[in-house]
Amino acid sequence: MKHKMNLLCVVIFIFTVLMPVAEFSGAFFSSNDELKLTEVDVYPTHIGDDNSFRMKDVKTGKDVKAWAKSVMIEVEESAVKERSGWYHVMLLPLPIIAFVTWVMFYVFFIKFVIAINKGEVFTWKTISLLRKAGWAWLISQVSGIALLFFAKGETTLMGYATDYSKIIEDIPDLLTGLLLLMMAQIFSIGLRQKEELEQVI
Repeated sequence: MKHKMNLLCVVIFIFTVLMPVAEFSGAFFSSNDELKLTEVDVYPTHIGDDNSFRMKDVKTGKDVKAWAKSVMIEVEESAVKERSGWYHVMLLPLPIIAFVTWVMFYVFFIKFVIAINKGEVFTWKTISLLRKAGWAWLISQVSGIALLFFAKGETTLMGYATDYSKIIEDIPDLLTGLLLLMMAQIFSIGLRQKEELEQVI
């Protein structure tokens, strides 16, 4: 039974590590060290010639009109310097909080698994670890979502509006923390009832 639980924990561990790593690994990338690119999610405010561009159809060889949905733009040094003051000071806590609480989640989660393997299933210690892991995950995800929200608003392209749909798609990631908190609450109710029953007997 413990082997199955440990296997599930390893799968959860790998999955929750890969998600944020994959999400943030492509934030800034370029094949040229001197060129910094960032991805901007947008949608056209209207379909017209003023916000379209030309692309070549490989099969027909003809130029076709296209409208962007997600574009890569160059991050200029001047723009970075302009935002290097109060803007970065205000946003600095978000990635720090997101990273620290993300690490704390794994610390609490690993401690929880170790406690279960030692036979400490329905104890206040495991309930506390579950609660701490749940809150750490929630705070980490909320901080990450807030950071992405503010980062997407940095660039405004003529004829296009910022698309926040991908951020909305990240909201279900909060369910992991909520489920852990729900499990901790269920465990605490069961343990409290057990203790009350033992006192009556």
